[in-house]
Amino acid sequence: MRQQLVETTVDLMEEQGLSKVTVRAVAAAAGVNVAAINYYFGSKAELIQAALSQTVNHARMDLDELISAPDSDPRQGLQALLSYLLEGALNNPNIIHAHVQEMFAGGASREALPAALAPTVDAVTATLAASVPLPEQRARQRAVAALSAVIFPSFFQSVFASTDVLKDLEARSEYVAEVVTTAFAKD
Repeated sequence: MRQQLVETTVDLMEEQGLSKVTVRAVAAAAGVNVAAINYYFGSKAELIQAALSQTVNHARMDLDELISAPDSDPRQGLQALLSYLLEGALNNPNIIHAHVQEMFAGGASREALPAALAPTVDAVTATLAASVPLPEQRARQRAVAALSAVIFPSFFQSVFASTDVLKDLEARSEYVAEVVTTAFAKD
């Protein structure tokens, strides 16, 4: 029941946006009474935190899988990772918005998303340091730049809506390929 409520909350956050998620709406969508939410979570805030934690944990598992996948070409590996982040965010804009809201509002999960991405920064840094090769600090700068290049447009899609950069899968693939090329450029 607890997991069903979390999944229902995630679905409602994506469909309607965080501001429209209510305890009554979750209960109705899950086919339970409001008391079940109070029993399992104690409050709407705790339910929202559980839902956001689940989305972060899911993304973290996917990122770990991408990072640990044996790939003979580090460029392709980075391209797959960046494409996953970009497409995931573009396909789930209200979930991304909810995470950004929580980070800026100082909610309990404000550190969840950055903490989940930290191992990804480390893995990309190691890949760049070994592949280009670069000193670790320079590799870390490039890792942060590459991840930022896909995360920022994902978080703030409306800023880029008037450009053709994110308009379709082909344009996004070209964009990610350019980010990867920059990350792997020789100094």
